[in-house]
Amino acid sequence: MFGFKRKKTLDRESERFPTFQGAEVYGTNSKFRCSAVVRDISETGARLRLTNNEVPPEHVTIRVTGYDDKMTGKVCWRNDGEIGIQFDEKLKG
Repeated sequence: MFGFKRKKTLDRESERFPTFQGAEVYGTNSKFRCSAVVRDISETGARLRLTNNEVPPEHVTIRVTGYDDKMTGKVCWRNDGEIGIQFDEKLKG
């Protein structure tokens, strides 16, 4: 997936792939926009570090730098500049 190496995880629905890939985060139904770094990604979600302190809306669209696909999902958690996203649809491997 996205050419990343697998990271062994326990009690997860899907395997995580650690990364340090740039991304843009957009509010799906708002004008929110922010740069981010994808810290890990799986077929069901991602953990991102935002580059500013703005609070993202509940539903976002993510575009990973270098890839044309856009992913939409719900912000499940926020903590110390990072957010967890659950994708609306599983990514295709």
